[in-house]
Amino acid sequence: MKLAQSAAVLALLAAASGCRSSRDYLAEADRLFAARKYPDATLLYRKAIQEDPRSAEAYCKLGLAQRAEGSYAAAYDSFVRAVTLNPDLDQAQIELGNLYLGAYLMETTKSDVVHQRISNIAGRLLKKNPRSFAGLRFRGYLALSDHKPDEAISFFQQAHDADPAQADVPVLTIALDAGFQSLARFNRAFKADTGLTPTEFRRRAAAGRGEAESARSN
Repeated sequence: MKLAQSAAVLALLAAASGCRSSRDYLAEADRLFAARKYPDATLLYRKAIQEDPRSAEAYCKLGLAQRAEGSYAAAYDSFVRAVTLNPDLDQAQIELGNLYLGAYLMETTKSDVVHQRISNIAGRLLKKNPRSFAGLRFRGYLALSDHKPDEAISFFQQAHDADPAQADVPVLTIALDAGFQSLARFNRAFKADTGLTPTEFRRRAAAGRGEAESARSN
């Protein structure tokens, strides 16, 4: 097994030998990431960082590959490095916010520090774009955790209006993005925090949207 792994690494490095810059490594790593070859993509994202240690994009993409491998602590470090290098890189801010949110939902005793970090990320996103789906979603989750369901539904409705396609994103995808290793753990944490399962809350929010749309049409 070790021999096969070593051969695979050597083959990967040989394939990447034509890379001459950080951009070259990023392009090849992106291709591997799209093919779900996450360990190989991780290796080349690291090569891109070696060529350009101040590339926030490379750190962000490395974090995505690490998260896809289930290495959440390493992904967190990469996203932190990305936003340190470039605070305006929205994708890194969003992915970091997702990990903070997952940690916050799993906490029995809620951390004011983590709450504030999520709020700060939401505020940054919404300052740049008042219709930021991620910013509104973070605000909604915080309101929900603060036991303000009506306020939460309002934020989620605004998020839906900003990007209706996101309403069809599977709950499992949301759970994995937030750092949960299974849907069951996400459901338990969500219900413990809000009194509802994610599916039940979605139904309630959808009903609220329907009432609001009916009121507007009348």
